Amino acid sequence: MFHSIRKNAYTDFLRKFSPSCDNLTEITTTRSPRSKSVVRSFRLDDDVDKSLHKYALQEGISINSLVNRGLRRFVLWDINASRFGGVTLAGASLTRIMNYLSDDEVREYAQWVADNSVRDFVTFFFGEVTLHTLLQGLKLLADYGGHFEYEESTSGRVRTVVLKHGRGMKWSIHYGEWVRLAVEKLLGLKVETERTENQVIFRFPLPAGKEHAN
Repeated sequence: MFHSIRKNAYTDFLRKFSPSCDNLTEITTTRSPRSKSVVRSFRLDDDVDKSLHKYALQEGISINSLVNRGLRRFVLWDINASRFGGVTLAGASLTRIMNYLSDDEVREYAQWVADNSVRDFVTFFFGEVTLHTLLQGLKLLADYGGHFEYEESTSGRVRTVVLKHGRGMKWSIHYGEWVRLAVEKLLGLKVETERTENQVIFRFPLPAGKEHAN
C-alpha cells in the first residue's frame, strides 16, 4: 500500500509546523512471501508522485508494487551496472551491429566475451562463479539488461535454460557460444546447446541429488 500517512502522529506534527510535508508518503516495501516487509517514509516531489500514479494506473498495479519494482531495479542493476561500466543501446542498434559480422567473427567475439567478461561480471555482482550465480547473471541480463527473456526448468537431473531474444541467428550463435564456453572453462561442466533463429536452449546435467537445487 502506498498512501499519505496523515494518521501518523509524527507526520501530523511535522505538517503542523511545515506545510511542505504534504508530499511525505509511506511505502511498505515487499518482495515475495519469503521477504520481510519494511516501512520507510519518503518525501517525494509532486511531479514524481503524479508520474507514479499515472504509470501504476496504466500497468494495473499498485503504486507500492511500482515503487518496489523501480527500487529493486536500482539496487540490483542500475548501481552495479554503472560501476561495472555498462552502457545502454537500443535493441535495433545491437542487431544491426551484429549483422555486420560474419558467423566466424560472431564466434570470435563470443570467445572474447567468455574469456574476458563473464568471470568479472558474475564475480562483480555475486562474489563467486558457480552454476547458480552464472544463471543468476543471465537472469539479470534478462530482467534488467533487456538482452533476452529467460526461462528455466528442471526435469530429473537436467536443468534446461531458454534464452529468447528475437534478434536472428547471429545472436543465437553469440549467446550460445559464450555461455557454453564460459560454463566449460569456468565450471568444468559440459552443456548441450540448441540454437534456432530467435532463441538458444541450454541443457545442464545436474549431479545426483541436485535435481531441485537453485
